[in-house]
Amino acid sequence: MRPCIPCALAALALACSGAPNPVPTGGNIPIVADEPDAGPPTPAPAETNQACRAHGECPSGVCSHFKKDNGYCAEEACSPGERADNNNFYCDDGSRWIRSKREGDACAKSYECYAATCFMNPNCDLNPPDRARCRDGKCVSEPVTSPCERDGGQLVLACHEFWDGCVQSMAQHVLQTVCVPCGNGTCDEGECPCNCPEDCPK
Repeated sequence: MRPCIPCALAALALACSGAPNPVPTGGNIPIVADEPDAGPPTPAPAETNQACRAHGECPSGVCSHFKKDNGYCAEEACSPGERADNNNFYCDDGSRWIRSKREGDACAKSYECYAATCFMNPNCDLNPPDRARCRDGKCVSEPVTSPCERDGGQLVLACHEFWDGCVQSMAQHVLQTVCVPCGNGTCDEGECPCNCPEDCPK
């Protein structure tokens, strides 16, 4: 069978004309769905230790100042006993930042009490400093009188110097004392319910 030359020429002319190809009929035409709208971009989380001027600017609610109007946001996660913003905040047992308590306020642990610093006071003299502690359920400020206290410890009777019911021994001898970090929220070596009840509850 001889090829149809006019037909071939007509097809070639159509291809060179730039006209769109006719849509085929009788078959399924694939349809590409539009991509779903991703919506607005998700905001980036707040930066760790981001610069701040006020507590309300920080996710943790605490701006730890190094100058009057400049500081860095404290971490949201904290460990009980930690302090921030020059001792103006402490981390409680629930790992939340709480404003430090002042002298005379009710307390359960010594780290809840505000300890004075020399922040923004160039003429400050804290040598030896008074020590803030929780005594009898209230924050008090007491002068540091021993090397133990100057190193941040507390001089207390040794655990074996107490009788049942935490009654102080009446034995005729000099009672032994120990230097312990009482008030840090941990029942450390040398501490017991009798000499450091705030760290070692019964």
